[in-house]
This record gives sequence, C-alpha cells and structure tokens, in this order.
Amino acid sequence: MVDSPGKKETDRIFTGMATWYHKAAQMDGAIDPYAALNWIFVRMVEKSRQGKLDSKELALLRESLNKAVQAGKALYKKDPGFWNGVHEIDADLNRMLLDEMSGAEVIDIPGTLGKLRRSYLELVDNFGTSRMMDSVTKQLRFIADNLPKNMEHLRQALKAMATELEG
Repeated sequence: MVDSPGKKETDRIFTGMATWYHKAAQMDGAIDPYAALNWIFVRMVEKSRQGKLDSKELALLRESLNKAVQAGKALYKKDPGFWNGVHEIDADLNRMLLDEMSGAEVIDIPGTLGKLRRSYLELVDNFGTSRMMDSVTKQLRFIADNLPKNMEHLRQALKAMATELEG
C-alpha cells in the first residue's frame, strides 16, 4: 500500500497540477475545455486548502468556467460525441462545487447530483462505452477524495453517485 503524501506534498502536487492544466487549457491560442475544467477543479481545491478561495478567486473561476462551457459547446456542435459532450456536464459539476465552496447559496445537492447522474447516463447511452463511464466514475472519486474536509456530505454523495454509475 502506498502512503498518502503529507499536507505540504499534497499542496505542492495541487499547485503543480494547477500550473500544468492552466498552461494546457490555453495551448494553441484556443481554450481546451477539458484542461480548463480540470484546472478549475484543481485551482478550487488548491485555494480552498490554502484558505484563499475568496470572492476574487471565485469570480475568476466562474468566468473561466463560462469560457470553458462555450468552448465545449463549440466542439460538440462540430463533432457530437462523448468526449465533446461531457464538458457541459462536468462544468455543471464544477459550478455546483463552486457554489457549495462559496457558501453563497443553498445547494440542492441530491437534486443537482441526480440531474448530473441522468446527464452522464444519457451521454453514455448515446455515445459511450463502459470505458468512458469508467473515466467519469474515476473522476468523481478523485474529486470526492480531494474535497475540503468541511465538505464530507458532498464527498459521500459523489462517491455514492460514482457507485451508482458503475452499476
């Protein structure tokens, strides 16, 4: 069994991931929605771990999320399929996480996760394979495992959703 890294090492890993995804999201002068959405999540966790997820950071992440959604929609319009269709669903997941982390509004977590679950299942039914769903469930588990400690309720809900999607 591999030992989990300590807090300092985990912080360093998240900072490195955020830097890499931020660069990848802007390669070739166009926004890569996949890398942008990963950057948004990693940045959320990184800043939350540092206690620096303030209103300025939240505004930056929301603006970036909107740009990633537009880029993802454009890709899907050109080439409908699983990987281009998953961006908008992942963006809704990130939006829910941002809302929950900001504490700005009360989130209907069961309702929101139910909608996300149905959207993932519909996408897989239309375009996907079990390997693609495996990618989704692994991402959900990664997100759940790296949420701030004060979000245990959401951690458990995301893990339950991943288990449902695997079934």
